[in-house]
Amino acid sequence: MTSDRTGLAEAIRLLRDVETATIGHFLDDGFMPPAIQCLRDRVRICGPAFTVALPGDDGTALALALSRAKTGDVLVVERGDDDRHACWGAVMSAAAEAAGLAGIVIDGFVTDLSAIRDNGPPVWCKGRSPLTTKLRGGGTFGGTVRCGGVLVEPGDIVLADENGVLVLEPSSAAAIARAALAIQANEPGIIARLLAGEKLDAVYNLPADDRESHAAKTSRPAHAHIDKQVIGVPVISAAIHRLGAPTSAIVRTDNFLFTCGMPPIDCATGEIVTGSIEVQTRASLNALKTTLEQAGSSLANVVKVTIYVTNPAMMSGVNAVYREFFAGEWPARTSAAIRPWSLPFDIEIECVAVAG
Repeated sequence: MTSDRTGLAEAIRLLRDVETATIGHFLDDGFMPPAIQCLRDRVRICGPAFTVALPGDDGTALALALSRAKTGDVLVVERGDDDRHACWGAVMSAAAEAAGLAGIVIDGFVTDLSAIRDNGPPVWCKGRSPLTTKLRGGGTFGGTVRCGGVLVEPGDIVLADENGVLVLEPSSAAAIARAALAIQANEPGIIARLLAGEKLDAVYNLPADDRESHAAKTSRPAHAHIDKQVIGVPVISAAIHRLGAPTSAIVRTDNFLFTCGMPPIDCATGEIVTGSIEVQTRASLNALKTTLEQAGSSLANVVKVTIYVTNPAMMSGVNAVYREFFAGEWPARTSAAIRPWSLPFDIEIECVAVAG
């Protein structure tokens, strides 16, 4: 339990320096709709979710939740289909400030706009309404809610700023934060190069193919076009980007899937797995399996595997684990020993698979 609390605190500490939009460069899930916006500018909060569900015009559970929430919590309020009643106002903001809440996220409406902007924690909502909820004795708190279409569990990490709201599972939040911080660290250099006169396509190192004019592209024969889709695998992609590798975890073209060289990654935490070659091989193959499943395929659809190790003597240990994952009709395979790299692992495994 102590390590869980330590990991949660570390993830929140890292995320306080991350913009939601940075994570939006490589993650698709967990974002609330743009209609839910902060009533203040230049604000960012991060904390564990304390959840509330309010039915229609009943705000009772919200008052009860404010008496039980802890310092640093982010109150996440589900309003269901109600699109008329304001459940939050000046009194609620004063109570939230007294409770030490980090912020409030509501997929509904508020009232007392000036008071909310001037006092208390920042509030994200859909807008304002003069018609308020009443104390009718209903609603719940501390359970799973759906806010802005996003499923939120108590204790999920909420990151919110002037761009919007993002909900993250605690187990993957730290890895996602580190990947985002790496992207943000590169941004000042990109801006400096643009101000110095470089073109954006050169800064982004786009292929010459992508720099051609639209007219040139449309004059090509139809068969020259390649339909390529990068598939998001949040935790694994974040781990790979943290290593500094400019690669996608998995790409689909036509009916085939191509993975990158998959390091030994813990699929739950995004951390690199070290230890014996057997331990590393199992982690690499699990990451490969997870990546394929995220793309709608599986290890059973793999047609070609390539394994890279830093020492050919490791292959017997690799093979012992490999047989656990592939059985029956073996995929075609290539194995290669390469010069040791300056990274804390000894194996990468890539594959080609049939999609779906």
